[in-house]
Amino acid sequence: MNRTLRRASTFLLAALPCVATATDKVAGDRHAFSSPNGVTETCVALAKMPGGVYSDEDKAKEKALCAIDIYDRHVAVCPKLKSTSPGTFVYELTKGPFAGDQKGFEAKVCPRGDVVVPEADAHRPASRSR
Repeated sequence: MNRTLRRASTFLLAALPCVATATDKVAGDRHAFSSPNGVTETCVALAKMPGGVYSDEDKAKEKALCAIDIYDRHVAVCPKLKSTSPGTFVYELTKGPFAGDQKGFEAKVCPRGDVVVPEADAHRPASRSR
C-alpha cells in the first residue's frame, strides 16, 4: 500500500468513531412544528457565541424566523439559485396573485431564482412570523 493511501486509511479509521457519536442535539432555543405527515421538525436558534454581541433586533429577527411555519399555505419556500452560497428564501403569501397558494408560487415563481418577486407580500422574503 502506498504511503498516501495508508495515511488516508489511518485517517478514516480514526474518524469513524466520531461519526458514530454524532447527534442532532444542538444547544439553543427550539421551536417545534408538525409536518403534514405528522413528523415533528425543529427550528433551533443556535446558542450564542461566547463574547458575541447580539442586539435586541438581532434576537427578535432570529425568533421571528424560527416561528415561521413553512407548512402554512400563506408561506412559500424557495431555494437560492443564484450565487455559490447556499440559502433558502421564505416568502409571505397573504396578498397578491398567489395569496394562500403555496404550491402554485413554489412551482411558478421559485424556478426564476429571483430574491425580489412582485408576487409575494412586500416583494421580498418574509421577515416576520404570521
